Amino acid sequence: SIRLDNLRFILSFFVVGIHTNLSTTNTSVLVTTISIALDVLYRTAVPGFFILAGFLILDSADVSWNYARKRINRILLPWFAWSILYLILRITAWNQQISVISAIRCFIIGDT
Repeated sequence: SIRLDNLRFILSFFVVGIHTNLSTTNTSVLVTTISIALDVLYRTAVPGFFILAGFLILDSADVSWNYARKRINRILLPWFAWSILYLILRITAWNQQISVISAIRCFIIGDT
């Protein structure tokens, strides 16, 4: 829908606004007031993206194990592959001694 794309476009600018806030080093009351007002407006971006994602997920007919399988393929498998490569790098290039138990612990706590 064009409305959802427009909303996503606006929210993406709000995310940029979160990370590039106006400087409040100027003691002007007007600049400080505008900065606070924009900061409040920009903070709606993250909840807006969550609501939009939830709406789009529930709107599709693919809310089932297919959705979970797609997420696993898109997120967990690349994370697992990167973790294996990173452990190999730690062992070979950095000469770290990593046991099997330590490697499993790295996966569990996210140290990879």
